[in-house]
Amino acid sequence: MSEWLVNKEDLPKGVVEFDELLCGCGEPWKCWDALYDYLQRTKFYCNTEDPFELFFMYVINHLELTEHGTSIYGAWLTKKGKEVLAWLDVNIGKVDNLIICY
Repeated sequence: MSEWLVNKEDLPKGVVEFDELLCGCGEPWKCWDALYDYLQRTKFYCNTEDPFELFFMYVINHLELTEHGTSIYGAWLTKKGKEVLAWLDVNIGKVDNLIICY
């Protein structure tokens, strides 16, 4: 597959910030898939026994893609999170070739 070059300014801020967490080696698209899955499920109550998923929830909250009241398990999407989800709705199949130009 060919590379997909995108200027940083043309992407939602949350996409750029999430991408900056990934070094690009290995299989970073699996992280994009996990983000997409989580943002879709965040519309509902999300509870987990998995410490890795819980850590992921805190990271997504730190990136301000979600916010919550008294419990991380009841998080909801922020405007920024909705923008990322909308972008992923269109582009999830292409993120494995994404290269952000800074």
